[in-house]
Amino acid sequence: MVAACKSTARKERRERRREGRSDEQRRLALLRRSGLFGGDTKGALIARAVTFRKLGMAYGLVHDVFVEEGYIHSQPSGMRVRPFETDRQTATFIAEHGDQVVGVQSLVVDSEDLGLPSDLAFSDEINTLREGGKIVCEATNEAVDAAFRRSAVPTEMMRALYAYAVQIGCNELITTVSPGHKAFYEYMGFEQIGDVRSYSEEIADPVVLMAWHLDQVEALYGAVDPSEDTLAAFMKRFYITENPYLAPMRSWSQLAEATFADAEEVGLFFRAVPELFDTASSDSLRAMQSRLGSVAFALAMAGTEAPALSA
Repeated sequence: MVAACKSTARKERRERRREGRSDEQRRLALLRRSGLFGGDTKGALIARAVTFRKLGMAYGLVHDVFVEEGYIHSQPSGMRVRPFETDRQTATFIAEHGDQVVGVQSLVVDSEDLGLPSDLAFSDEINTLREGGKIVCEATNEAVDAAFRRSAVPTEMMRALYAYAVQIGCNELITTVSPGHKAFYEYMGFEQIGDVRSYSEEIADPVVLMAWHLDQVEALYGAVDPSEDTLAAFMKRFYITENPYLAPMRSWSQLAEATFADAEEVGLFFRAVPELFDTASSDSLRAMQSRLGSVAFALAMAGTEAPALSA
């Protein structure tokens, strides 16, 4: 009887392993058939936006897509720009096709004075991630032109985002997504840590909070042979061993830093977004002043209805 029970238990374990491998192979096949992986961006090139011309085009696309989807109200500037975009550490990656920006995704780095965009709805969950002094970053501003949504543009921008997060030492990467997109982000490495809530106080925008524990990436993929035909090997190649954005990331960061060092150019760019200052709280204005510098901030504020800050 004991021998029979042991034999049955071994068969059940083998069956579970076979089922696990079968499920993994199905998921891997699905990823390959989706058109979202494999690098086919329909001719679009992925890079970090390192000039204000490119940033303006990027935030213009975000604005137009978000207005069309009902996520935000139309803005006078035709751009979606928040205090987070005044921080030179905020990296915005774009997909360019010819002279058009057809995809955008930004990474915002946590700070004491501004926090993160999703603090509005998920502050408790994000504070838990912050424990122990961990650096938390947020993927935001995701917008893709309709003609490129079934291409590799979204996933290639995520690869670039990962490369930047690694460069700056980000420990936790979060994002808010509609519940219908949760499965895609789980494929990309994220897990859900917050239930469904509205991201906006003005417009119904149900989202869930997803987190990717970047501290665990090495333990998860470190011993994986990237030549294997497994989901783990596929993701290791995708993010680490064959990620084309790891090499140019430092030079892109230097170019972006140089752009934000030109006070006049900075001031003129943000002056074109008067709603950013007209609707900001005094705390947000001080946070933006500390990031832009007094000269650029004064140029940007000229002509707005925002109250002057006391010295």
